[in-house]
Amino acid sequence: MRYSSRVPLVHVRTLGPPLAVAAASALVLMIGACGGAADRPAASLPDAVSGAGTSDGAPATRAAATVAAAQATALATLGPSDVVGSPGDRMSLVYCVNVPCPSLGDAHAPVTVIEISDYQCAYCGEHLRETQPVLMEEYVEAGKVRLVSHVVGFLPPAQVVAAAAMCANEHGAYFEFQRLAFEHRLADAGFAQQEGIYRVGAQAGVEPKAFAACVDEGRYLGLVGVSTMEATQMGIAFTPSVIINGLLIEGAEDVDLYRRKIDEALAAAGQP
Repeated sequence: MRYSSRVPLVHVRTLGPPLAVAAASALVLMIGACGGAADRPAASLPDAVSGAGTSDGAPATRAAATVAAAQATALATLGPSDVVGSPGDRMSLVYCVNVPCPSLGDAHAPVTVIEISDYQCAYCGEHLRETQPVLMEEYVEAGKVRLVSHVVGFLPPAQVVAAAAMCANEHGAYFEFQRLAFEHRLADAGFAQQEGIYRVGAQAGVEPKAFAACVDEGRYLGLVGVSTMEATQMGIAFTPSVIINGLLIEGAEDVDLYRRKIDEALAAAGQP
């Protein structure tokens, strides 16, 4: 591994359902102590995933409360045996909760590359600037690879940006928004974050009013929370992480390593 960021999230899944729910619920209470969110009733999973009931408060506080509620509800439905991380299991990360994650390229390409990047991870931004364009040109545009972005946000500022990226996805602008969000360091923008999100969305080509409505209502905050939990459940402990037909590569490696592993996957699939 050349360089990466350790994900700042406790693997509460390993605690088993009762303790895991307690841990996530404690996070809700802790957020409430800081931001007044704890007096809200816990949302059902559909509400939590959609972000319903979290329209008040600062974006990061809303994000943390919504994510914690969504994770607590999802954890209650899983058992200890659901903590997995085999190559076959990892390919389930082409889904973000119950919807396909944003992707580029031929859906039937012989190799699927899943990228997992957090918006507060500087190495992720470097990976997306330096490595992704090379892989796009050499493999995705050639029809050999489908590139999937599994959406995560490990701390509230990144969760807000990740949810906004999913709003941009409604306009076919997910990857352009992602690129610009890293370029402008939106997750580190503090009080200027929300205006920055609107501005980057406009640069990415979204319809401004519909995009702003999606961002303001926190439509995808809950989805980001559960999608993040899915990634940690599959053993993702560093960002960026890249999964190539089930093979996990942790950290921002040199592009030649990705080339070699993609070529091996193509050969295994009987492709030149």
